[in-house]
Amino acid sequence: MKHKITDIIARVLIFIPALAVIITSVSFPGYVPSYNSSVYDINGDGEVTDTDVKYVLALSASLSSDIPSEIKLSADVNGDSIINADDARLVSLNINTPSVYIQEAAPVEVPLVDNNFDSYDSQGNPVSVVDTVAGAYNVINSQKMYIYPDLTQVMAMRDTFIIIAFGWGHGVGMSQWGAVGLARAGYSYIQIIQHYYRNVAIMKETPPPTVRCAGKDVDTTEMLARIVEKEIAGITNHNDPVDANALRAQAVAAYTNMKYSDYSVSGCSYVSNYNSCRNDVKAVAKEIAGQFMLYNNQVPYAYYSACSAGVAADYATVWGSTSKDMSYLYNSSSYYDCYTNGYISATAYSPQTIRNYITAYDPSIVLSDNPAEWIKILSHDDAVNENIGYVSAMQIGNRTFSEAGGLRFRDDVMKYNVKSPCFAIIYNGQYL
Repeated sequence: MKHKITDIIARVLIFIPALAVIITSVSFPGYVPSYNSSVYDINGDGEVTDTDVKYVLALSASLSSDIPSEIKLSADVNGDSIINADDARLVSLNINTPSVYIQEAAPVEVPLVDNNFDSYDSQGNPVSVVDTVAGAYNVINSQKMYIYPDLTQVMAMRDTFIIIAFGWGHGVGMSQWGAVGLARAGYSYIQIIQHYYRNVAIMKETPPPTVRCAGKDVDTTEMLARIVEKEIAGITNHNDPVDANALRAQAVAAYTNMKYSDYSVSGCSYVSNYNSCRNDVKAVAKEIAGQFMLYNNQVPYAYYSACSAGVAADYATVWGSTSKDMSYLYNSSSYYDCYTNGYISATAYSPQTIRNYITAYDPSIVLSDNPAEWIKILSHDDAVNENIGYVSAMQIGNRTFSEAGGLRFRDDVMKYNVKSPCFAIIYNGQYL
């Protein structure tokens, strides 16, 4: 029986989204659990423990073939004729040793939000962009598209912070997944570049024979190939003539950044060995080496990220005011990203876990007794819809981030555990 229980528990941890509710919502200030073994002792061993909770969870997920019938009869503790997370939560609040549960709960991925959503233009008309890659860009030159994920289950969760992020990376400049989508929709690499970087020209020079990398001189073309291989080759098809335009766009951005950095590799990711690069990547690097962007007669830094929130972010929204003219980094549509695996990510956090993140960032931040008051998004754009966008300003406790609030929250407070500065935070069915 012990082996069977272990197997049940393992399946519960994989298949029950409602587990997030249990382990992230059992600590309430001032709450004293009432112990009643006749109601909450599900397995009849004389104690109310986490094993009883796990039996209820298993039954709520219909993983019941190995569970005795008398246990099944005991699992509906609230008497509503349904065995679900509500019953498990009641049991967890009445265990003999509640200190087992009153502790920091690990963040839980919440598989309650996926890439199935409704989409509308600014006039409220339905927009269908799912059928074809080219269709994903039928709104590029028309009005903005707003998307509405199904958040029904998330809104029903209680006493749990749900952070839903859209895309991943800072979202400024070229989206790499979006570049692939544009290439597959028939865009040339120059069109891709000029789509994501406003008012830039593509120039060409004879590249220097070498660039500086980690204190060494490295062949320029080989270094360019190593960057492209690392950055974007993995999401393109090998030797695909269409996807080659996404490779070329990445190569132009990478070469622009090398030139910007006085022909050195600074802040770039790259594979360690040129021989590990694909042949088509090597060919693109040889073709593109020497091509770079020019903006207002200056070489800009070509920022890029993995996947936008459906619209690339305006630099000022994400980073705040800057001393340089960065207006070439603007809101550009990138709707192909919305259908990329992992575009939407939702994670559940207990109030104690969020408190720990905040106090670890700055213990002087004052938090009230009400978790719903700890975090407030003060301003955001409409990258996703009127409720969700790239966050520009936030309030955390008694601290206000008036600029770059979303990025500071993602990077500094949450230690990059939020995938994007485009996010929503939901607590007890309300946007914070």
